[in-house]
Amino acid sequence: MTELGARHGGRIVSFYSFKGGVGRTMALANVAFLAAMNDMRVLVMDWDLEAPGLHHYFRGLLEPDEMAILRSAPGILDLAWEWRTEIDGATDPSEIDRQFERFRSGEPFEAVRRPIWHDEDDGGCLDIIPAGGDMVATPEPVEYERALAAMSWNELLDRYAGGGLIDALRQWAAENYDLVLVDSRTGLADVAGICTMQLPDAVVLSFVLNRQNIEGVARVASAIRRNRGDAIKIWAVPMRVSREGTDEEADATARALRELTRPGRLDRDPTERDLKNLQIKAEPNVPFMESLSVFNDTNAALDPLTANMARLASEITGRQIAIPELPEHLQDLVSSRLAPTLSTDTYLRQLLTAEPERASRQLHGYVESAISTLVEGDELEDDYVATLADTAITFEQRNDLDLGIDRGDVLGRTIVLLRKMHERNPEAWRQRLVTALETSLDSDLSWLGPHDEVLALDEIDELLAAEPQTIQMLDRRYETRMRAARIYEVLPEPLQLLSAAEEMLALAKTAAKLPEGDTSEWQGRRLDALLMRASAHETLEQPEEAADVLQGIIKSARNAKRLEEQESRRFVFEASFRLMRIIRKGGGDADAAARLARDVVRAASPNAPVFLNRIPEIAEAILDGQSSYEAAAEMLRRAVAPPSEPRAYGQLFGRAASGGGRVIEALTDLLQAARDTLSDDQRGQLVLNTALVVRATAAASFERSLLLNRRGSTIGRRQSLSIPMTLMHAVQRFIATIAHFSSQADLSALLGDLAMTVSNIEQLMQDAEPPQKSRPRKGT
Repeated sequence: MTELGARHGGRIVSFYSFKGGVGRTMALANVAFLAAMNDMRVLVMDWDLEAPGLHHYFRGLLEPDEMAILRSAPGILDLAWEWRTEIDGATDPSEIDRQFERFRSGEPFEAVRRPIWHDEDDGGCLDIIPAGGDMVATPEPVEYERALAAMSWNELLDRYAGGGLIDALRQWAAENYDLVLVDSRTGLADVAGICTMQLPDAVVLSFVLNRQNIEGVARVASAIRRNRGDAIKIWAVPMRVSREGTDEEADATARALRELTRPGRLDRDPTERDLKNLQIKAEPNVPFMESLSVFNDTNAALDPLTANMARLASEITGRQIAIPELPEHLQDLVSSRLAPTLSTDTYLRQLLTAEPERASRQLHGYVESAISTLVEGDELEDDYVATLADTAITFEQRNDLDLGIDRGDVLGRTIVLLRKMHERNPEAWRQRLVTALETSLDSDLSWLGPHDEVLALDEIDELLAAEPQTIQMLDRRYETRMRAARIYEVLPEPLQLLSAAEEMLALAKTAAKLPEGDTSEWQGRRLDALLMRASAHETLEQPEEAADVLQGIIKSARNAKRLEEQESRRFVFEASFRLMRIIRKGGGDADAAARLARDVVRAASPNAPVFLNRIPEIAEAILDGQSSYEAAAEMLRRAVAPPSEPRAYGQLFGRAASGGGRVIEALTDLLQAARDTLSDDQRGQLVLNTALVVRATAAASFERSLLLNRRGSTIGRRQSLSIPMTLMHAVQRFIATIAHFSSQADLSALLGDLAMTVSNIEQLMQDAEPPQKSRPRKGT
């Protein structure tokens, strides 16, 4: 082996064959990928301008859309025309100097290289500079074939100083990559001369063992030696060697050695070694379509073709190139993209009852194959795509699947397929695309984050907006915008929330003009949209605008003729609470806030979690007002008297322990404020009801905080102790308060339970304290 590296960094190696069809490009692509998988930075360049096709070998590594872009991306021919046009248009030597300097900076080459594969962990990468784009600036844009026919390479080198282009390309490539592989054109044309004598540090002569190929590469070897001497390393690599061990094979090899060493001017010993050790044997299982050998066998280490390629790569790079153990996800992904066949409708439907993991992999393969077919400009039967999409969607909708694979990837790629079909025929594919997007939103998939969800919702709305706007369509669109609004509210993104609210209001207005749209449901939707508008103004710190909207909601909810009473109360409750909060936050009239707090209480549903959670804030507003005693009694009756159930408190604060202590504090404050406004009977019943609620809240909050303490780290445990400590003080204060209220025997058991809760909390905090280390005495 020779050492990697040349006169200016990475080694540049050209793969040359005198005739086509010998496997030159296949060998180059495999050597490139194996080197990249062995942590090398690799660049490949397609100089076979008459018949470019190097990129086809990498299609399994790229998304179909990326592959489509690569097929039409600018490359070598574009660089040549750019150089020629700039030199031709220069009016003085300084402009030529600037041209040389720009190319020496590498900027034009950076613009045309495209990534194929990158290992983020170990640093290996594989990039490509393709042959050229579909349209090439000559300087007028013309088709690739016309631009190639008009390019005279000899003229480029002689008249337009094209050697500067070649030198700049060589320098840039060697400085940025460990290995640069050039796919040369065949024959003895001018481009072949650039690739074999001007550009590389080494040349791989690829040939099959027949007379025409042997004599052709021998002539090229002689030309390289005559022009460059020993400055260029040459390897002779027989390709597709068959009939190994026969007299016919031995005779052909001997003829190749004779031609390469006599007229070819190569040294005998290394050439004889290359012919023996580097030959690529013919393999019966080489696929019909271009692909990398490591992906053609389930175990690449046992694949003879891959072993041949690894041996050649080791020789070229001067290091041991190992056959990589491919990650399973990469193997599956590439295999799905390389899947050459479609399926039948019947077989697709059978996948719904097949073993789930196998069905998922096969569906993924069929979807990828369909996408590739469309990207390449071929046609697919609509019925087949419809069956494939429906199968993938139904597969995702199966809630009984518990797969250790990424289910979402099948559906995600199906959505890509349907988008491409929609581009071709919107009317035929719109509803199926909407169904796929809605399924993805309902799948609770980890790959779908909030921003992705919003994008999907926006796409659904755009698709539905193109349909006739019936009441059913408006209904679907409204629900889509409301879902997006809730996401914006949580993120928060107030401007987007405001926009979504306006869209919902517009939809409600449109629905109201339809006979079936003048309903309580749509009246309620309008008020929900207004609540979202108010929320956006609050987040934007626009309290006056928010207050105006909320006052309008309260008025509309009370006067709406078609709105059901329960819905009307819901809107009054929510809008009054938010308006109360705005007044208090802005330091406004405490009595006005207290009046709104009483409205909130009167509109509240007693057992509703939204009311129970807000008890502390509502109570505080009431107690700050002038008529606090009567209002406190009214709120306490609503909060704890039947039909309120202690179980509702227990269920809520068993999930949200941090709020339990605050609620007990608020109930205690209300009880103290209401004391003098109640008769003895009223007071006794209210104290009993409150004690029942406090016991349920305290027990549930303690159990939850105990669980959090057991799960937490040392730091988390210390933080979680603040919850039971707050709870303990709240319970102790409540016990002390009701001791002055009543001596009912009914309370003794409740007080005992509460005292036990306090004792348990004290024990919890003692157990959580880390043991104190004894300090050594001075002098010991």
